Amino acid sequence: MAKAVYVGVNSKARKMKKAYIGIGGTARKVKKMYIGVGGKARLCYSAEADKFGTATPLSKYRTLLAGTTVGGYALFGGGGYDDDAHKGEAIMDAYNTSLTRTTAASLSVARQGLTAITLGNHALFVGGRSGDTAFGTVDVYDASLTRTTATELSIARYDSAAAVVGSYALFAGGRRNNGLFTMSQSAVDAYNTSLTRTTATPLVDEIWACAGGSVGGYAVFGGGCDLNTDTSHIEPIGGTGVVQTYDSSLTSSRAEPLSCNRTGHSAATIGNHLLFAGGWNDTTGKYLSTVESYDASLTRSTAVELSSAKIDLASATVGEYAMFAGGYKGKSDAAYVATVDAYNTALTKTTMPDLSVGRHGLASAVIGDYALFAGGISKISSTIDQYQDVVDVYSA
Repeated sequence: MAKAVYVGVNSKARKMKKAYIGIGGTARKVKKMYIGVGGKARLCYSAEADKFGTATPLSKYRTLLAGTTVGGYALFGGGGYDDDAHKGEAIMDAYNTSLTRTTAASLSVARQGLTAITLGNHALFVGGRSGDTAFGTVDVYDASLTRTTATELSIARYDSAAAVVGSYALFAGGRRNNGLFTMSQSAVDAYNTSLTRTTATPLVDEIWACAGGSVGGYAVFGGGCDLNTDTSHIEPIGGTGVVQTYDSSLTSSRAEPLSCNRTGHSAATIGNHLLFAGGWNDTTGKYLSTVESYDASLTRSTAVELSSAKIDLASATVGEYAMFAGGYKGKSDAAYVATVDAYNTALTKTTMPDLSVGRHGLASAVIGDYALFAGGISKISSTIDQYQDVVDVYSA
């Protein structure tokens, strides 16, 4: 568990976030501090990431939910159940900086497979599905957890990706039910801080299960599945390695592609790097452990691999670490992955203590110094899956 030091400021205890010491005329960051207790050195401060423990469980177990942050709250909204006709939920669980859980106003429409991101003082929960119906609904929560709705997406869809650039939140790709068929989508909708919707240049491919993030002055979307299918996120047929970018004027261009087709992966930004991690390569039929990095000039490089190849993982950036947690890696009792890998700004990897339950289809959100990984689906026997309400907490 990470340790903290507090200092008195105006009669209040304030947590020290960083500590430095002068060495040879240069300020060096302190990673750990120890204090002598009974003749033994005891750790009293750590700036390194670690597992904090678990928080109060979600108010209801579920998978395919979405998470993001607004004001002093980490939010987890929606979700559902793959084996119940893709039924959606409208639940919104909120965790404050003390990790106390409350229940905020429900989503206006119950749904799973939705996408969430923070833009300014708003948390946006966008799209989703319940049963055979796709939604374009955009629910907006402010810092007081008051819910409003914004203009709907230009095309109702689920399994889209999101990224922020400048004053815009972009929602790209996805899929929707179209009568008897499920159709992949290329639409990109952009919402500004006034929640006005603009339609940006479409993606070059119609895709779902891609990943998005921000680096430099760009929103970046990479990979995804380009097949029209209603199959689950696990081992989908069809894939792409295309990487498409948008600047703050919503001008679109293409960056160097991923090194291989990649679907069901996750993305996180740390420092000047956007990382794409894990996923499934339909060409080779293999789960991926590779981690690819794009810097602020959109130059691609390769980082140290994940400790396990997997798909359908979650990611979060907290402090100076990008974390990748959970996932799925095959049809076996060990297929539901509990590993958590953390990358610092130098892209050095640290393998963290495992999640309390190996699972995929989980969501993440960050509040203060904590990254929360919530919900998902796990395996409790060779034939039985179980939806999860557990919330694992990591600190940095």
